[in-house]
Amino acid sequence: MSHKILSIVLLLASCLSIQSCLLNRDENDDCTLTAQPITDASLMSGYDNATGSQYWNRTAIYKIPRGVELYYSLGTCGPNDLQTNWEYTGDFEIERSTVTGSLTAKFYTSGTLCGQFVGNGKATAKACQEIKVLSDNVWANGPDYPGSNSINGITLKIGNEAYSGFGNTNEWYKLDTLDFSWKEKANISGPVSFGSFGGFSLNGKGYIVGNNSIVYEYDPNANTWTNIGNFPVNVADYLQLNVIPLKEYIYTVLGTAVGDKGYFGLGNAKRLWEFDGTTKTWTEKASSPDGHEFANHIFPYKNRIYVGDQYYDIASDQWVKHSNNFNYESGFGGGFVEIDGLIYGSHSGKTITYDGSTYSFYEPRPREPFEGYAPSNITGPGVVLGHVAIFPRPNIHPGIYSIEANTAVFIYRK
Repeated sequence: MSHKILSIVLLLASCLSIQSCLLNRDENDDCTLTAQPITDASLMSGYDNATGSQYWNRTAIYKIPRGVELYYSLGTCGPNDLQTNWEYTGDFEIERSTVTGSLTAKFYTSGTLCGQFVGNGKATAKACQEIKVLSDNVWANGPDYPGSNSINGITLKIGNEAYSGFGNTNEWYKLDTLDFSWKEKANISGPVSFGSFGGFSLNGKGYIVGNNSIVYEYDPNANTWTNIGNFPVNVADYLQLNVIPLKEYIYTVLGTAVGDKGYFGLGNAKRLWEFDGTTKTWTEKASSPDGHEFANHIFPYKNRIYVGDQYYDIASDQWVKHSNNFNYESGFGGGFVEIDGLIYGSHSGKTITYDGSTYSFYEPRPREPFEGYAPSNITGPGVVLGHVAIFPRPNIHPGIYSIEANTAVFIYRK
């Protein structure tokens, strides 16, 4: 799985090594591979728009693909003669390497990466740089999400697996934790078009409330969805989907589970329902006294369900105002999930923890140069697998609440 050395050398079959090619090359062939000498500074991994220059970022996120470039100007040897060698003293896995100095790899342990050009019986000097692999308290872009953009998409943890999809699309994917990629799973068959803005998981099954007012149960073992009955009210009317276009629906629909019960409701309204996974029945609970804002964060914690600046207390069946407003416009981003008894999220580009009364910035180590910040412009649920939080959410464009081009999968590793 991991490789210590990668060599991409497409030389003549008679050349068994760089040294033998050097011995057998044409004595009159005195071309150069690169116009300038290759040095350690030739190995780059980013571009600074402010200064207009390339730089080396020594940090890599554990198991997250990282790109590297060996910059050069072509010498007098032809481009067809140029190949690339890579060496790494740590453990890594090559995803892509080109003959012209481009490398994409997953780095598992820290080490030194070296690259050089070979060809025409010649070899340049090696360009080497240190790589420090980060695996704690770090945010990164995760594996590309193959589905469509949907601001009210559903993300569930069923068993110990992460699933994501729906919203205003009829798509459903599972995150394969072996190769860290998304695999398409069964969607809802029958409706010409389908959408669902809220769901939860109970007892190893997934549940979603369709905008067609049908409740569906997902069996991950059989990869099937089953119609288990209607929701108590017309969902499209309740969410005012006949007034607000689906792609512009930016109110946060509540879908979560606490203990052995599931919950669904709110959106741009005030009502809440509780689902009993044993009897497959719904009970309406107390309505919120206030209307809800755009882009609220919703998360369960300590027998409460937090929604923006309120929480629903399950034991007393009451809504309570609290001192924090967990909302995108208040600087909170990145979603909120529970790890080791605390809620983890982000504020103003930094990781925070929340204990049910106050939130604190969580920075257990100094930040590395060029280390990525916590996302500040996403909203919606995430899931936790071990100490890794996964948020497959589309970005919200500041000010106008529109969805940007691609759904981003953000990863937080505690």
